[in-house]
Amino acid sequence: MRELQQQLRDLIDQFEEFAANKSTPEMTIQTEYVERLFALLGWNMVHGAGDYNRQDYCRGSGIVDGVLLKHGKPVIYIEVKRFGRIPSFDERKARRIYRTPEEQQALRYARDPNGRLRAPYAVLTNFQRLFLFDARTEEIILHFDRPQDYLTRLDDLHYLSKDEVLSGGLERWRSRALRPDVDEDFLATLNHWRLRLAQG
Repeated sequence: MRELQQQLRDLIDQFEEFAANKSTPEMTIQTEYVERLFALLGWNMVHGAGDYNRQDYCRGSGIVDGVLLKHGKPVIYIEVKRFGRIPSFDERKARRIYRTPEEQQALRYARDPNGRLRAPYAVLTNFQRLFLFDARTEEIILHFDRPQDYLTRLDDLHYLSKDEVLSGGLERWRSRALRPDVDEDFLATLNHWRLRLAQG
């Protein structure tokens, strides 16, 4: 874990040195930052080596920047954008953005034109920010608004690791995250009983 933290720090330092250059091409961001991030999470990011395909064609949707594979089938589509092109999670909420065009594009790869699911997850990232979408609900289920979040929320980032995805850990975490807290259910039940008693 300590080695992963150091490697992440090195990658973040490199990013911070060059991130001011808004003209950096998407392919450079993909190969120098995004693919290296997923490689640190255990994925073999060599195109066609079994875990990953770069510039993969999705019938009816175009060419996706990358796709992570589970037993040869797409599990996470990755759409990469330039620096500064993805608003933070808080900016989205403040401006009441439902879906940016970039988010729509990432989700379009995870579903075919008829709405059938190609993969359960889609990632939109420029390394500066990373959003993980559940393609079934089209909701953001995990977000990192700055590269330092990768270090401070390493446990959350770990859900994107190859081991967690292949073992079903990401799926189990997602289903737990969607389930309401037991305390909230209990409180709702107590409030319901209280109201019934007061009305009786």
